[in-house]
Amino acid sequence: MQNKEKKLKNFSKNIQEARKKVKRTQKEIATQIGISQQAYNRYETGKNEPGVFTAEQIADACGTTIKDLLKEKKGKP
Repeated sequence: MQNKEKKLKNFSKNIQEARKKVKRTQKEIATQIGISQQAYNRYETGKNEPGVFTAEQIADACGTTIKDLLKEKKGKP
């Protein structure tokens, strides 16, 4: 897997986890940041890559930072 694809997959997983941690639906986050639920879903599934502004809005809506959403989480031993 190429580096960009790996980072996008990691970002997608992290935004999904962050959203679930704050107990919000895709629709709620999407509405808050002014996009469709379908567009948001494409970010969570890694089909599309959000721009910096949208990524910042997603992070804010989930109570986290872009930096945290980009972090590669270490697997459990």
